[in-house]
Amino acid sequence: MKLYVSGDRDEFLLPNLSYTDQLDEADIVLILPGGLGTFACLFQAIQLNKKVLLYNQDLYFTSLIKNLYEGYQKSYIEKVPAEYMQIESEKEEIFKVLEEM
Repeated sequence: MKLYVSGDRDEFLLPNLSYTDQLDEADIVLILPGGLGTFACLFQAIQLNKKVLLYNQDLYFTSLIKNLYEGYQKSYIEKVPAEYMQIESEKEEIFKVLEEM
């Protein structure tokens, strides 16, 4: 299982994980709060049908999450976000998910 991290991954390095710098090689994509590049990475991961683990630290992504669900409800987006994205607001939960991979 290969993990791609968008953002400062230093605090999320775990010895049992294999990391990649290529989004298309990743099995799972961890999205951390960040700028426009992070948003671009998130949408690219969704388009590539990657499993996304979204760290909603301090509710940073809450507005975006609501927009994705609204897009699904209005049939602009094919899949409900919960099908391709796991959202966690606590760092400990992110670690737990990564350790279970």
